Amino acid sequence: LQETWLENDEAIEDLKIPNYDLYLNSKGRGKGVVAYCRTDKFRHEIDMKREKMQISKYSSDSLNIIVIYRSQEGNYHDLNQIMEEMITDEKPHLVLGDLNFCYMDNPNNPTRKYLESQRFAQLIRNPTHIEGNLLDQAYLRDDHGELECTTELHSKYYTDHKGLAIIIRYLENRLNYIHVQIIQLQGKQAAK
Repeated sequence: LQETWLENDEAIEDLKIPNYDLYLNSKGRGKGVVAYCRTDKFRHEIDMKREKMQISKYSSDSLNIIVIYRSQEGNYHDLNQIMEEMITDEKPHLVLGDLNFCYMDNPNNPTRKYLESQRFAQLIRNPTHIEGNLLDQAYLRDDHGELECTTELHSKYYTDHKGLAIIIRYLENRLNYIHVQIIQLQGKQAAK
């Protein structure tokens, strides 16, 4: 969840969901991100909290997720630098959130260009805001082609943004990919 209206990061009992851990990264009215994670699936890694942007990272054994809320005045260079620090390994990464620039109207946006230069592909292609802008974006980097991704947009009665539903599954050939890597590694060891 992004663009939250929480004044601080104290866990509020009313916000808890059974079997999920609640992570708050809030900076006041209309600023912040909230995540619900199953502890057996994802680990909370880090929060970055700035006046004009809040960013959190979560990881599992097979995927890193970076969640962003950037105010309209948030500095793109700062955002890109924070993401660069958070993208720490070669496993697949999903970067998503309310970036507050229209993807369709801004092909030269510095954050869009940075993500594309880092081999991220935009998953959302339709407007996500009531005014026809694509503000809520999701970028996936999957260098080994291990993932299958489906997306849907859902209208919500309580916001002028659409909800993003993203389902990510491993392709069946992942076992073959891992198997090939193990065989190559064993071959190298045998050669030694």
